[in-house]
Amino acid sequence: MELQELQQRIKGSNLWRKNGLEHLYFDYRTRRTTVWYKCWFEVVNDRLDVFVKVRSSKESDLWCILEEERLQTEFRQQFHELINDCELRRRKIPVHIRLQDDVPPVISANAMPHQRRAVEFFSTMKVGALIGDTGVGKSKIAIDLADSRYAAGQISKVLVFSPCTARSNFYNQIVEHCPASELEWKILGIESMSSSDATYLDAIHFADAETMIIVDESDLCKTHDAIRSERIHEVCRKSTYKLIMTATPVTDNVHNLYMQYTLLSPYIFDCKNWYQFENMFVIRSGYNDEVVGYKNLDYMVSLIEPYTMQIRKEECMTLPDKTFTTLTCPLTDNQQAYYDDTKERLLELINSGDYTAETIFLHLTRLQQIACGYLHSKRSGYEYLGTNKFKLLDELLNDTEQYIFFCKYLFEIDLLRDYLGDDCAVFTGENPKERDAELRRFTAGKTRFFIATTSAGGRALNGLQVAHNLIYFSNSFKWGEKIHSLGRVDRKGQTQSMKIFNLLTEAGIDFKIMKNLERKSSLDAEVRSILNDKEKLRTFVRELGHVPKYEITMKTDIITQTEILKGTSAKLYKIVAPFAMSKKIVAEFENYPMLTDDNYLWFIIKEDMNLLGFAAIRRLASHVEFTNDYVLPAYRKKNIHKKLIAERVKWCRENKVECIKADCTNACLSQYKKAGFKILQSYVKWHKVELTL
Repeated sequence: MELQELQQRIKGSNLWRKNGLEHLYFDYRTRRTTVWYKCWFEVVNDRLDVFVKVRSSKESDLWCILEEERLQTEFRQQFHELINDCELRRRKIPVHIRLQDDVPPVISANAMPHQRRAVEFFSTMKVGALIGDTGVGKSKIAIDLADSRYAAGQISKVLVFSPCTARSNFYNQIVEHCPASELEWKILGIESMSSSDATYLDAIHFADAETMIIVDESDLCKTHDAIRSERIHEVCRKSTYKLIMTATPVTDNVHNLYMQYTLLSPYIFDCKNWYQFENMFVIRSGYNDEVVGYKNLDYMVSLIEPYTMQIRKEECMTLPDKTFTTLTCPLTDNQQAYYDDTKERLLELINSGDYTAETIFLHLTRLQQIACGYLHSKRSGYEYLGTNKFKLLDELLNDTEQYIFFCKYLFEIDLLRDYLGDDCAVFTGENPKERDAELRRFTAGKTRFFIATTSAGGRALNGLQVAHNLIYFSNSFKWGEKIHSLGRVDRKGQTQSMKIFNLLTEAGIDFKIMKNLERKSSLDAEVRSILNDKEKLRTFVRELGHVPKYEITMKTDIITQTEILKGTSAKLYKIVAPFAMSKKIVAEFENYPMLTDDNYLWFIIKEDMNLLGFAAIRRLASHVEFTNDYVLPAYRKKNIHKKLIAERVKWCRENKVECIKADCTNACLSQYKKAGFKILQSYVKWHKVELTL
């Protein structure tokens, strides 16, 4: 509608339509016969704008780009009134209505149910945010969505921004899931957008209105004023159809959401810039301008909800259980001496008041390096201090299984290679040309050990699920890197129970890091929160040298297996009968009997041969009923009932059940509410609850 109105007001303009796209071309001529100009209006990214293409047989590409920018700025000023009139009328319509779409989803036959639902959801919006745990198949969802848009005639190209280490993996996913498509794909490294002008120019030239843009691991673009974020944002402005994907959209605080959703559309947050966003959602202290809280968060969620789909791993797939074990060792004498000296110097800085955030983090990094076994200085290079972690590995490793190692520092990679010998594959930022071949060697079983830095090997790598032993030789400060690296083994294709080991020294810095990771937060966020409170900062640093006794323990989760039995099977009767006939247990059920017939399915949870709990579903014509929930007393604080609910909900999703009902006691109500059930009716000792899928 806007272009038709403009056509009547601009003399000699020509309206061009193809596959739902509209361009309004207008003349711009100069006396230069070696330069060609193409100028047009177009509605892109929900915004009417003017575009210019310049080509020359004599001038350089850079000259053409600068000429395009000059003319685009000139035309925007010249046609400001016309564009502004159209935009004012457009903004009377809510943004979520303007960004709606209706694309018939094209879904491949091997798609899992949650992938089907995701493609169907994103086919209704021009932009979307896929927040999915590692290993749920986000790449396939994006590829099927692009294929749907291509089939509908909306796009002819796809531009993917992906972590540099994951580009080959995304390409392999395209080959696997979209082999015959005529779509043109280009995959560029997110990190390269800040370090390479050529990559940025490549992206700018490639993107247009017929391009869908996918930003994989969009949390790498969370900083609003980072070069890579600004450049990717500039590219995204040229496209209408965009999808961001990540497992960890918020790695530090709600600030992280601004840039990621702004890549989709500048109108989602209804803020013209970063400062308006801060004024709307962030509370700062008047004294030092530090962030002290957030406001209007419910409003923020309502703004992003129409475009966002979240996929949790436990809701859509059954994976083997994980055992987490923390192993500790003392520092060597050398490590202890340097560690104590560095900690005392940091305390002196704090006492003097002569410190900044950068000096604090510099000392914390130095403390972690010492705990990892080395010192680094520009003058002397690396100085090896020794480490007792290899004594832990002597007892941990066996001769038959494969192991994956993650480290924070390259120095540790060298230490592990010396210790493990030639039977290892290495994946770091230092071997970009060889690392894909190294990964293939490990996944083919030609090497027993895979060694990677958390930053390089922690994102978007597939194939590591051939192994089930994961060892963190050291940990990153950041929760996001931890969860991404864990997702390399905890994903579709994993068939064995996973064993995850954290190797720590008794240095306080290691335990500070672990405590933050267990809280799903980052160490740097904790430090920044107390940076301006000198007394809290002193206490924090003093604790770096003190490890409470209770923290040096081995932490192991229960490894469970779930078996589904028919309601009349002989095996079920053998398992459940002793409980169904127990007066004590029947009394727990308020004297209601445990019933079963052919319409029941029973979910049995065991640890090895030991029964931990059981529950059933009853299939009715209009819905499914959850019933007969029971967990043995010794395991009632081990999340067994939570697992029973999750397993049954997952079965219902896979079998297209639309409604689940249950009667639950007061003790079980919180678990059902966490699973999404709503209370229909409450009584003194029990409640009727329901979940709509």
